[in-house]
Formats: sequence, C-alpha cells, structure tokens
Amino acid sequence: MEWHVIGIILFVAFMLLLLAGVPVAFVMMASSLGVILFLLPRSAINQVVSIVFQQGTSFTLLTIPLFMLMAEIIKTTGITEELFDTMKKWFGHFPGGLGMASVAACSMFGAVTGSSIATTVAIGSIAIPEMRRSGYNGVFATSIIAAAGPLGTLIPPSNTGILYGVITETSIGKIFMASVIPGILLTIMFMVYISIYALMRPEMAPRFKKAPWSERVASLKNVISIIALMILVLGFIYLGISTPSEAAALGCIGALLIAIARKKVEIPTLSTIFTNIATSTAAIMMLIIGTYFIGYVLIYTDIATNITEAILNFSRSKWVILGGAYVLFILLGMVIDAMAIVCLVIPLLFPILLTLGFDPVWFGVIVIVLSMIGFVSPPVGLAMYVASGYSKDIPLGKVMIGVLPFMAVMVLFLVVITAFPETVMWLPNHMRGM
Repeated sequence: MEWHVIGIILFVAFMLLLLAGVPVAFVMMASSLGVILFLLPRSAINQVVSIVFQQGTSFTLLTIPLFMLMAEIIKTTGITEELFDTMKKWFGHFPGGLGMASVAACSMFGAVTGSSIATTVAIGSIAIPEMRRSGYNGVFATSIIAAAGPLGTLIPPSNTGILYGVITETSIGKIFMASVIPGILLTIMFMVYISIYALMRPEMAPRFKKAPWSERVASLKNVISIIALMILVLGFIYLGISTPSEAAALGCIGALLIAIARKKVEIPTLSTIFTNIATSTAAIMMLIIGTYFIGYVLIYTDIATNITEAILNFSRSKWVILGGAYVLFILLGMVIDAMAIVCLVIPLLFPILLTLGFDPVWFGVIVIVLSMIGFVSPPVGLAMYVASGYSKDIPLGKVMIGVLPFMAVMVLFLVVITAFPETVMWLPNHMRGM
C-alpha cells in the first residue's frame, strides 16, 4: 500500500478518536497499532513489544518522576508562602511591585518543580489574593499569574524539556543548561512590562510599602534552602558530576531533608505524594509509548521521509520552514495540551529542522517556549484556567483578553532567542563532561 494512503488512514483514525474524546495517549497507540496490525506486514508487530520494554525501562525517563517527586515534597514544606513574602519585600515598592514579585516567585519555584501547572497553582493561590487585596485590578493580577506560571516549564528542570530530550535523543543536561539564561531573560521581560504598565496606569497596580533593608536581608533566610537545592541540581549537571537522572535523585534527597528540617514529613502526606507521582508518571509514560508507536509507523512506511522531502521542496529557506513550525505550534497550543503537541509534532518536525542545520539543543528551548505560549493561549490554555480559579468573580473572557499582552511579550522573546541563538547556547557550550 502506498505511503500516502497509509498516512491518510492513520490521520483519519487519529482525528476520529480524538474528536470522540479519547485521551491523546490512547489515540496515538490505538491508531498506530491499527495500522501495524491491519496494513503492515506481520513482522512489523514484533517491534511493538520491544518499544514498550525499551521505553518502559529507560533510565533517562527516571528524570521525570524524580523531579516531580522533588517538587511535590517541596510543596509540602510551606516554602511557597515564604518565597512570595521574600520577593514582595524586595520588589513590592517598585511600580507593579507585587506583580514583579509574583513573576520572580514563579521563576524561583519553577526551578524546583519543572511544571507550569504546579507553579501556577502554588504561587497563584497566594499571589492573586494578595495582589487583589492590595488594590490590583483583578484581570491584571490573574493575567500575571497565568503568564508567569508557565515559567515553571522554561526554568530548568523542565518536564517538557525532558520529554523533548527523550523523543529526540538530545542531551537533557544541555537542554536544562540552555534554558537558564532564556528563563532569566523572560522573567526580566515580564517584570519590565508589568512595571511599565503600572507606571502608565497606576490605578491598576498600586505600589506596596517599601520594606526596610533589615527586613529584606532577613527575609533571604526563607529562600536559602530553595537556592541551595537549585545549585545542587543544576550545578552537578553543569559540572558533569551527575546525569540529569542522578541529579534529580539528589534533588529528592535535598527536598526530603528540607521537609524533615521543617518537620513537615508525615506518612499520610508521603503516601499521597507517591500515589500522585505514580499516577502522573503512568500518564506520561503512556504518552511517550504512544509517541514511539506513531514514530515507528511513520518511519516504517516512509511517511516521515516523504513528508520531509515535500516540505524541503516547498521552500529552501530554513527560516520560512522554522516560521511555519512556530505558527503550527502556537495554533495547536490553542486547542491541544502542550506535552501532547510535543509528542505529536516533534517526530515529524525534528528530522526536517535537523536537515536544515538547526541545533537540536537550541530547538529544544524553542519548543519549551512554544509550549509555554500554548499553556497561556486562549481558548484552552490550561494555566489561564488554573489562574482564573483564584478570581472566580471575573469572567474568563476578560482573562483571555488580559493575557494577550503577555503573549506578545513571549512572542517578542521568541524573536530575540531566534535572532540571537547564543543567548541559548552559551551555557551548554561551556558545560563539562557532556
């Protein structure tokens, strides 16, 4: 059977199952297994067991549940409230200071979670009520958290970065290091925008009283543990002392020691944490296995090769193709979960961009940024819905409009790291041992 016929059948089956409300992971597995069983030679089925075994026992994939475990333990310590309080003391007196403090807190908390949603929930539950009590416009306060929460995806460790690294067999350690400078840069860009907006419309974001220097310095003790954890994890990866999986394990030990020191370790709490991690890990593993099933079909039938050739023949300009990839990601981000997009699009897109000469580590950061935009994009941006849960009196449509300027900042940031790739590649190019 011709490759394009198989491709059409696969696409139609995929869309029908997706429209029927079947979870993406099962859609990927069911549609690809259907093609393998009914349209490919009998020998093709032999590879299915191998895919499940190889991916299900991958050492690299340990990074995901271990970083998730580290984040869950940290959340139980109560450090989130102290982190926001510290940022408030340092930034609160600036124009839009509480908003800037919220962004800074999201950035720091993201450095130990790797999750947009976890960051949005943890910081949003504290920051949005605090900003609104201080006189902030409700839409503006909610939009700040909806946009800044996804910094948890960009600031390493990043679950999306890990997923990209696994699918493309790119160094996860280098992706982490490549995300550090962009993460700091986008944090600053958000803070600058908030400050400018507050200067132009002070009634939307009143200033907080200036904390004395003694209070500011004293408050730093609240974030020493989280900074130490960040240095432990990222430092060991940067210096080549440990792999990302080993660093994640060290991070879990560090988080547990912090929880013990704060007397926050309880057996029922740990039981709940491990149950949640097992459930989340299983869902991600199903998504990854589904990705490899789809990838196997695309390679076996030469669909991937032919699509690559067709796209390369369509335009010889790598920037036109890259721009098309950006638009595709952003459009899909409006209707599909960001991690699912990575699993669906990367197997097809990655070989094309590799052929065009783009660095796989650099593009990994681009994918993370595009997934960030997806987390915020109306109408289904998940971070936007989560943040709106803390402002239930505000119509969701107003929040959708409120996040648009922040999306514009993200797009501007995307242009900057595309035009100046050294902002992404400087740290990974100076890593040791990787």
